[in-house]
Amino acid sequence: MESKIIKFRAWDAKGTMIYGVEHANPYWSGQDCSGDPITRYEIGGFDDYLADPNRYTIEPYTGVDDKGVIGIYEGDLIYDAVTEVEGEITFDNGGFFVNLGNVSFPIGELSQNEIQVVGNIHEGRTDKQREEPNNG
Repeated sequence: MESKIIKFRAWDAKGTMIYGVEHANPYWSGQDCSGDPITRYEIGGFDDYLADPNRYTIEPYTGVDDKGVIGIYEGDLIYDAVTEVEGEITFDNGGFFVNLGNVSFPIGELSQNEIQVVGNIHEGRTDKQREEPNNG
């Protein structure tokens, strides 16, 4: 079974992105009692961030990149060229959604070639795409 790397980014309480946050690495794979595959993850170097939610905001990678191949994370602001609307990426009910105006879509329903990261909820909208955090 091929393992998937799960990436995160972290922000401190002052709204400053923390670079060098490590990702979760699969350390064990197996099956549950019904035979379904399961993977356990270790969070190398990430314990302090997870232990203090009042000090840090942890945002997972959605698994989707924008048209400029910038990874999209929870909390990002994106622009959808098809609807010509800007929206926020949220995580709800086990999935990532794009809130575009009064409508919410699962992120997978938008064309990856038509969406662009334009900022995030911590820094606001920017006129250029942000650089990818150095987190693996």
